[in-house]
Amino acid sequence: MCGKHLAKRKKNHAPLVAVLAICAIVAVVITEVISCSQDAKAYEFYDSYSYPVATSYVTPSKEIVVDHTAEFDVEAEDIEYVDVEFADLVISEPEPVVESEPQYSEEDLDLLARLMTAEMGSEWVSDEVQLYVSSVPLNRMKSDAFPGETLYDVIYQEGQYSPTWTGAINNTPDERTIENAKKLLTEGSVLPENVVFQANFKQGDGVYYEYYDEILGTTTYFCYLGNS
Repeated sequence: MCGKHLAKRKKNHAPLVAVLAICAIVAVVITEVISCSQDAKAYEFYDSYSYPVATSYVTPSKEIVVDHTAEFDVEAEDIEYVDVEFADLVISEPEPVVESEPQYSEEDLDLLARLMTAEMGSEWVSDEVQLYVSSVPLNRMKSDAFPGETLYDVIYQEGQYSPTWTGAINNTPDERTIENAKKLLTEGSVLPENVVFQANFKQGDGVYYEYYDEILGTTTYFCYLGNS
């Protein structure tokens, strides 16, 4: 009796075992599918970052190219070093500024400034008139009508400039007059070359410019030789 019941129970368990086996197989299949799906996604994610843009850091001797895949645990040995040649790089030092030597002597500068002061040194006289006054002796240095080749010879020619015998030539010039004298000695006369007279009366072949001093009530004529 007991043997019959045991055999019946074994027969009843057979379908259950088959069901469990099928469930186990299905579970394995599902696990493999999920695993393959995850691997595919992982490969797709990695592939999108497989060719990152490299960033270069340049040093005087070499260039280090750092791959952004370092974010994915790339080893330090994978960093690429590229030698950079600097044969064409030339660094030149700035050339020192050399000031040109003035084309006049300190003696000429002082003498011309003193003449300008004696003739038109009043503070109300414009720079233009001062430049006119001192342009006349510069023109005389180039003119065959006057003896002497130096500024001193022209200014101290007998009977020409009254400040040389009145003593007014010894008056100390101010800064403005000195700067005007420098301008003339550097850049040359501001008058036409044939304007070689400056006096309170007309002379030569005509008047180039006439200056009336309203303070002193005097008139100065700048006259020329030859054609105007």
